[in-house]
Amino acid sequence: MVFGTVSVGSISGRSMELVDLMERRRINILCVQETKWKGEKAKEIGNGYKLFYYSTNNRRNGVGILLDPEMKKNELEVNRKSDRLMRVRIQVENRIINIVSAYAPQTGCEEEEKEEFWDNIERVIQNVPPSEVLRVGGDLNGHVGEGNTGSSECMGRHRVGIRNDDGDRIVDWETAGGMALVNTYFMKLEQQKITYKSGNNNTQIDYIACRRQQLKDGYSETHTEDTLVEMEWKDVHIETSIMRRLALTPERPSSYESKDYICNFTNVGHMYFV
Repeated sequence: MVFGTVSVGSISGRSMELVDLMERRRINILCVQETKWKGEKAKEIGNGYKLFYYSTNNRRNGVGILLDPEMKKNELEVNRKSDRLMRVRIQVENRIINIVSAYAPQTGCEEEEKEEFWDNIERVIQNVPPSEVLRVGGDLNGHVGEGNTGSSECMGRHRVGIRNDDGDRIVDWETAGGMALVNTYFMKLEQQKITYKSGNNNTQIDYIACRRQQLKDGYSETHTEDTLVEMEWKDVHIETSIMRRLALTPERPSSYESKDYICNFTNVGHMYFV
């Protein structure tokens, strides 16, 4: 099973681009942020793919979880917490998997809004029984910074930039909730770690997280964090962007052709076998 996360800037008029992304990269479950698609519904968006989404207006925020034709048959429960946070619970064979899509407030937002988001995501995580699998895909809008001094239990060493205040919030959430940032445990080229570009700023703000114990299940006790042991946590770099800059790309053709256009995307994303 392949799990991914993407921040789209707006999903209006782009749903089939997400379907194309999932089909080409064989992604089974895709968390989507910044959808800006008003409503709290489940919608078939094409080729058998089903989007569960929630947003209060068409101008800001919004989250969704997109399931492929097989995964959508396994839906057990949908919990729409807010326009920044939702959870879908599915059953795959004998495993119950909780998928959480999260969109944290940006750096310039009010402290009260940030505190509300992190309180809510903590409650959502606490409500997932330890016996069930938990995966979080999100635009967490914080820089956790290079290295892992003082936070080795919840992050690997393969990160970029300098930690900021919102990065501290991410680390606090991981530590308190027993979580780990999956994409920090894999050695990649510097440009492959970056999930957002704006001018000269190259940062990593999009993450996939799981419970620390479930991360350890993918590693041999005799190997270091840099060594991939199980296919369950194999990192796959994709040249596809975090699509938030799609609307600003001048080369965008009037008729979308993914094979040609994909190279014009600004950023990069990652997906994982889970």
